[in-house]
Amino acid sequence: MKKLIIIHSLVLSILMLTTGMIAGWWLHSWPGGSGNETFENHPYQIIQWDSDLSSTTPYQTMQPYNDQPIGERSLFLQALDENRIDDALVIYQQYERNGASDFRPFRRDLEDWLNHQDSDLSINVLERFTQHYYQDESLLTRLANRYEHQDRLDSAITTLLELKSFTDSNKKRSALNERIHSLSRAVYNQQMKLDQLVTLLELFQRLSSQEANYGFYRFALSQIYLAAGDSNSAIRELEVLQTHSEFGRQAAQLLAALTPPPPMDEPEELPASTIPLSSQNGHFIIGVSAGNKETVKLLIDTGASLTTMPSDLLQRLRRKKLAARVGHTQLKTAGGYQFAPIYQLKELHIGNFIVRNLQVAELDLYELGSEGLLGMNVLGQFRFHLDQDRNTLTLHPR
Repeated sequence: MKKLIIIHSLVLSILMLTTGMIAGWWLHSWPGGSGNETFENHPYQIIQWDSDLSSTTPYQTMQPYNDQPIGERSLFLQALDENRIDDALVIYQQYERNGASDFRPFRRDLEDWLNHQDSDLSINVLERFTQHYYQDESLLTRLANRYEHQDRLDSAITTLLELKSFTDSNKKRSALNERIHSLSRAVYNQQMKLDQLVTLLELFQRLSSQEANYGFYRFALSQIYLAAGDSNSAIRELEVLQTHSEFGRQAAQLLAALTPPPPMDEPEELPASTIPLSSQNGHFIIGVSAGNKETVKLLIDTGASLTTMPSDLLQRLRRKKLAARVGHTQLKTAGGYQFAPIYQLKELHIGNFIVRNLQVAELDLYELGSEGLLGMNVLGQFRFHLDQDRNTLTLHPR
């Protein structure tokens, strides 16, 4: 019995030893084992990517026969090269969610890839990426540069406007404004030569709404309106420009052609709607009266929305029941924003016309020989023409 047990144990040990040797040889000789096989002996097999983002696996990988995946960064760059932008974006966003350390190499790869591209492909990639990363300053700047390089100036301007919309640095906003100003003049001249100004209507409406004080936008917009056959809108823009240092004289000449003044019987006499002005250093001053026949000198300012008058005059009018305080506002002045009470005048006499129930702001502004500003809440009630050669303001009721 003892001998039988010994023999049984011996046979079992031999079987176990043999099995171990066979298993070790098999693992050692398999391509994925620790043998001396080289990388070249097992070429990679290319698997096509799945572009269906709704599948359980957002993208497929390129993998070798030994099932070891290659780097995702290679897949990312390959997707960019092959214009599979959505696939590249999926990888990019996945590693962004993993954290900065995992994401940083992909960002460097994208920047490097873009540095070596000078084609429509790079614009396609930037357009798609900035749809998701719409506040990425670097990507938006690159996109604007590529648009400008391809002479797509309107698209470059639109991209820079998006960039400016979230920039909180005054220095950067100033630099962006200068570049937008330059590009806007270039695209205007470009489309004017092609007789295609109408194509710029939406762009310059947006530019003018964002920076109303930049005279070129309003002048360009007036010419675009004229090209589109909308003379009324053109006149509105030109009226505001009549006191502008660069475009004022040209605007006045265009207005004279668009809205000719009524004929005069005698050249020496001024028509009832024409008011003489005084001029100082390119600025025009008009005399008006505020219901009590007391004349006040106001500087014509088409950039001011509200008419302003000095506090002592408004207090006198208030005591005579010719004005009442109705509220307050913040006025933007050369020294910054300033609190200003709002008064409602019973009457303002300007030339032979009377403007009733006019709101004016209290502001002590004594400069260039004026006591306040005549703003667009008065001028906007008329069709007006400023003749800089004769120093007159001609008003036509709307």
